[in-house]
Amino acid sequence: MGLLFVAVTSFAACGRSRRAVDDCIAAHERAGALDRDAATGEQIADEGRHLVETCAEMYSNAACRAGMKKAWSKETDPSQRLRIQLESCRDAYCPELPKPKPSLCTSLDLGHPDLHVWHTQWVEFDEVVLERDLGSLYPRLKAARQAMAARR
Repeated sequence: MGLLFVAVTSFAACGRSRRAVDDCIAAHERAGALDRDAATGEQIADEGRHLVETCAEMYSNAACRAGMKKAWSKETDPSQRLRIQLESCRDAYCPELPKPKPSLCTSLDLGHPDLHVWHTQWVEFDEVVLERDLGSLYPRLKAARQAMAARR
């Protein structure tokens, strides 16, 4: 009985992950199709919110997912979005990640905001976490992200 539960649970998690990856790729494509020159600031923010809320489902850690959604909620001060997302996911994942840990875990400086550094740290962290969380699905996501970046 125990083995059957583990097998069913693993299959369900894999199905959720596959759907989350598909949905995230679709959200990236939708965001890429937005005409940023014609869009209003509110439309761009709404598209960013949709992208983050959709892609948050790929992360297995509920606290990170919740932090990402909180960071991008309409009630959150836009100047605090990245800080909230980084801090939430760092606190959720870093204690359980093996060494060497991503720099987001070891040297995130929230007292001195530097968007370039924070972005670089997020990209490294995101790769480590999603490769771990998604397993064999990660190469598909990575390839889709690279293809979309090449089109920009």
